[in-house]
Amino acid sequence: MERINEIVARTLKSKLLSRRKDIRPEFNFADDLELSDLEFSMLLFYLESALKVQIGDREVEIDSTVKDLVECLTVKCNAFAPVC
Repeated sequence: MERINEIVARTLKSKLLSRRKDIRPEFNFADDLELSDLEFSMLLFYLESALKVQIGDREVEIDSTVKDLVECLTVKCNAFAPVC
């Protein structure tokens, strides 16, 4: 889970939130990180590509937290361990 947490934080910082220094697990994508719907969709696209998984439309939504996304990706990566 730590590796996925690092990938999520690194992707957020490098692709969308370069101005932000901290990203906490409890941060909400819409309210705390102020991502638009498009930015959130781009984040999911980047992570799906990097980890070679698919995230369903209702699995993680823009009002989810960073922790929710990390947990979802952890479950998916555990199912496909050689890829992640």
